[in-house]
Amino acid sequence: MVSRVYKCLGILLMFAVISGFLYAQETEEGQPFGYTVKPKDILTIKFYRHLDLNQESAEVTPDGTLLMPLIGPVKVAGLTITEIERKLIDLYSQDYLKNPYITVAVLSRRYYVLGEVKLPGAYPMQGTVTVLTAITQAGGFTDYAAENKVAVIRTIGNQKQTIKVNVERIIKTGDTGEDVILQPGDVVNVPQSAF
Repeated sequence: MVSRVYKCLGILLMFAVISGFLYAQETEEGQPFGYTVKPKDILTIKFYRHLDLNQESAEVTPDGTLLMPLIGPVKVAGLTITEIERKLIDLYSQDYLKNPYITVAVLSRRYYVLGEVKLPGAYPMQGTVTVLTAITQAGGFTDYAAENKVAVIRTIGNQKQTIKVNVERIIKTGDTGEDVILQPGDVVNVPQSAF
């Protein structure tokens, strides 16, 4: 009985340490370090001293562009927030604004949970989200879920990467080392069991 208590305390301590480390990996604005913008992300774009150009809720189009006032479409998919800011400053400096100061922030980032969960769909990414927390957000497994064959499908550039996750083992052992941390745009797919 005492060893169970220590095991539970150890797991909680591990979560606390991992959470602290991941929090430290974020920038001041709460944007993850090195995050690259993807289609369907919602951005806010602010122009210092040119409030009429501000974009409160600009969605990145499926082809990876933003439609900006005065300059038209700008390719932003695959760029970091800092790279987008520099690109916009360069473009607006050419013919439109003198020494512009522009800030960009991601308003919404999403992940998707599909397959044998009770509430499949898109979910906002708030803080650190793992496969287990994503499945919990989606209402948990259905009775037909293959809990040992969950897959995370991640797009990196033009490549799709599949990461297998045995959620059944994570739940049984309490070993969160296999619980994958999701990135915006990830798809968690829970297949149906073969019975």
